[in-house]
Amino acid sequence: MISKFLFSHKILIFNIIKMSEALYSLVQSLTKNEKRYFKIYSSLHVKKGKNNYVKLFDLIEQMKSYNETIIQRKFFNNKVFLKNISYNKHYLQQQIVSSLSAYYSQKTADNELLETIQSIIVLYKKAQFQLGYSMLKGAIKKAQKYQKYHFELILLYWKRLYKSSMGNVMKSNDSILEEETSALKRLEKISQIQYLTTKIDSTLLSLGRKTDAKTNSALKSMMSSPLLKKQDLSLSNYEKLIIANTWHNFFLYQRNLEKATYYIQEVIKLEENHPEGLDSRLNRYINHHKSLVYYLIEEKNYGKADETLQKVKAIYKNANIRSSQIEADIAFIEITVLIRKMLVEKIELDTQNINNQLEVYEKKMPLNNWLIICIDACQLLFVNQKFDECRYWLEKIIHAENILLGDVQSFAMIFRIILNYEADDDMLLESSIRSCYRMLLKKRELSFEKSIFPIFRKLYQITDPSKAVETFVKINEVIKSQENTPYNYALVKAFGIDIWLESKIKKQPIKDLIKQKLL
Repeated sequence: MISKFLFSHKILIFNIIKMSEALYSLVQSLTKNEKRYFKIYSSLHVKKGKNNYVKLFDLIEQMKSYNETIIQRKFFNNKVFLKNISYNKHYLQQQIVSSLSAYYSQKTADNELLETIQSIIVLYKKAQFQLGYSMLKGAIKKAQKYQKYHFELILLYWKRLYKSSMGNVMKSNDSILEEETSALKRLEKISQIQYLTTKIDSTLLSLGRKTDAKTNSALKSMMSSPLLKKQDLSLSNYEKLIIANTWHNFFLYQRNLEKATYYIQEVIKLEENHPEGLDSRLNRYINHHKSLVYYLIEEKNYGKADETLQKVKAIYKNANIRSSQIEADIAFIEITVLIRKMLVEKIELDTQNINNQLEVYEKKMPLNNWLIICIDACQLLFVNQKFDECRYWLEKIIHAENILLGDVQSFAMIFRIILNYEADDDMLLESSIRSCYRMLLKKRELSFEKSIFPIFRKLYQITDPSKAVETFVKINEVIKSQENTPYNYALVKAFGIDIWLESKIKKQPIKDLIKQKLL
C-alpha cells in the first residue's frame, strides 16, 4: 500500500492546471444544490433574455474531461463571445465563486462576523447606537468563542467609537485598551507559531527529497522552540491545533507511526473541541481522518479503520453542508479500506467493484487522491495476477495530464517492467524497457531511477533462474540505500516493489508474503 509518508506529505503531486482546466475542475466540484443556486444567482444577470455564461457553464458541466474544441463548436456563430473567450471564462469563474460566497454566507463564523460588522458600521452611521452596540457585544463574544482575534480587533475599534458617541469614553477607555492589547498579543503569538510551523513544513518537504545534515540540524533546532511546547496553558485551541499538526508531520517524517497516530488523534480532538463551527472546517476535519485511517491500516487495525470510516460518514450525513469534495474524500477513505481488506483477504476479492469505483471517481476525486487509490488498486490486481486490469490502470497513471507527476510516472514505468516480467510477456517487457529508457533520457533529475534501471533492463536477457536471483539482490541493495531518502523510498513502498523483490529473493509467493506482513 502507499506509504504513510507519501500520503500525508504533499510532495508527490503538484497540480499545474491551466485556467480552463481550473474552471472545469471548479464546475465539476459543485454539488447539485450549489449548481441550482448558481443558476438562480446567474438569472439576476441575464441580458436581453440570453445568458451565454450559463450556456458555457452547462457545456463544461456535461464534459467528461475538458475539451476546448467542443466550446469552439458550440459558440461558432457567436464570434464576439469567442473572441473574448478568455475573459468570458474568467467572468464565469468569478460568477461561480460569487454564487458560492452568497450560498454559504450564513454558514460560517467568518461570514456571520463579516455581515455583523457591516451592520454595525451602517447602524453607527445612522446614529442607532443602542441597537448597534447590542450587536457589537454579541459579535465580540462570538469572535472570542471562535478565536477570531483579527475580527475581535476590528470590533474593539468600533466599540471605542460607539462608547465615544454614547458619552462613555472615559469610563471604558482603559478596559478597551486592555482588551485590544490582549487580542494583539494573541495574534502576535499565532503569527509567530504560524511562521515557525510553515518553516518546519517547508524543511520537512525538502528533507523528503534528500537528507542533509545542515537541514536536519536546523529542523532539530526549530522543533525545540519554546513556541511548540504543548503544556503551555495560555495557548488557544487554534494554537494547540497548529502545534499538534506540526508534531504529527515531524513524527511522520521520522517514520514514527505510533507518535504520528497519537498526534493526528490529538488534532482531531482539538477540532472537536469546537463542534459549533465544525461545518466550516469539515473538509479539513475529514482530511485528518484520511490520515488516521491510513495509520490504522498500517497498524493492521482494520476494525478501528472501519469505525473511523463510519464515524466520518455519520458526521457528514448530519452536517448542514453538502460538498462534492468532501464526498470524494469520504469515498477515498472507503475505497482505501476496501482495497486493503481485499489485499489481506479479509473480504472476497471483487475486482469489478474496484474497477467501477476507480471509473466513477476518476473525474470527481482530486487527482492526487485518485492516483493514490489507483496505485493501491494496481498492487491489489498485480498480487492477484489480474495483469491486464493492472496494466490498464497503470497506463492511466503513466499518461496522466496537467500535473507534474515527476517520479510517480517514472516509478509507474518501472513497475510496468515488473508487471510484464511477471506476466511472462516478452514483447511487452521489451517495449516497456524501451519506453522507460526513452523517458529517463529526457529527465536528468531522476538519478535514483537511473541507478536501478540498468539492473531492471537485464531482466529481459536472463534465462538462468540463479542469475535472476542475483539481479533481484542487486536491485534490492540499491533500493535499501534509499531508506534515508523518504521520497524515493515512499514510492518504492507505494508500488510494492520492496515486497515483490523480497518474494523473488526468498522464492516465496508475493500473496503469502503480503499476508504475513499485513495481518
